[in-house]
Amino acid sequence: EELIQTDPNNLEVHKALKEMYDEKRMSEEVFKELFTITALAPHDKESLEELAGLYGERGDVENEIKCYQNVLKLDPEDVVSRFNLGKSFCLKGEYQKAIEYLKNIVEEMAHPFESYGHLYLAISYVHLNELDNAIQEIGLVTPLDYEELTISDKKLLAEAYYNIGCAVRQSKNLASAIGYLEKAIKYDPLNHEYQEQLDAVKKDLTKEKRKTRRKTALALIGLVVLGVIAFLYLHFTRGAIVLRVEPSNLAGTLFVDDKYEGKASDMKIYKLAQGEQNKKVVFEDRKSVVYVNTIYHG
Repeated sequence: EELIQTDPNNLEVHKALKEMYDEKRMSEEVFKELFTITALAPHDKESLEELAGLYGERGDVENEIKCYQNVLKLDPEDVVSRFNLGKSFCLKGEYQKAIEYLKNIVEEMAHPFESYGHLYLAISYVHLNELDNAIQEIGLVTPLDYEELTISDKKLLAEAYYNIGCAVRQSKNLASAIGYLEKAIKYDPLNHEYQEQLDAVKKDLTKEKRKTRRKTALALIGLVVLGVIAFLYLHFTRGAIVLRVEPSNLAGTLFVDDKYEGKASDMKIYKLAQGEQNKKVVFEDRKSVVYVNTIYHG
């Protein structure tokens, strides 16, 4: 510390002080020394990464992002920094940027980081109303040890499942919505909003099941009624024959007989409406052949 008084820009002395404060768990002093070190040596990648982590612990997302962006300028292929940038943009609410940083590197991460990567992608997609992508990503989150999760991790998982559950509910897939909401409650059991949403969806699903059963019952009744009508129709109209008539702009009269060259008195007379094409003819003796004697229009 005395050396710093005489040579405040001595990089090696600041690094030594940082190590000393680290051993004594003097976090505020460590932070100050890292800030100075990165100012004196902006190409010190390790110090930039460490400072970014401390900004993240403090909730200073803006400066955390700046530090990781400086790391990527030094090493564009640094997967860990890209992951942390994606995470920071997600937590900041800049979801499109989060996707840009995460989607091509998440599979390169070791467990459990690849699961967190899929989680941040799921959160980003659901906020961008890309439900199919969100469902795909949340499905790739491999089981995480519940006991090892921090409170913030649990809340993050709960929020992801809750938002997807609500979105799925809007698409009327109530059974799937219940599954996502139950997982949300697993990670945040004291959240009353999650429980209320789950209860509401279960109530909607019960109503849907009742409607489905009612529709099924009505459909079956309808089929029975149609069967009875069809039976009665066939029974009472077995001798009916439908004649196809060339339509006319005028009304007309159809003369039909069931005997070839029958007497005029035996003929059946049917009125034709304007433009009528089909006419049902019924004979008591239920013959299958009829003879059209005359069709008169006008």
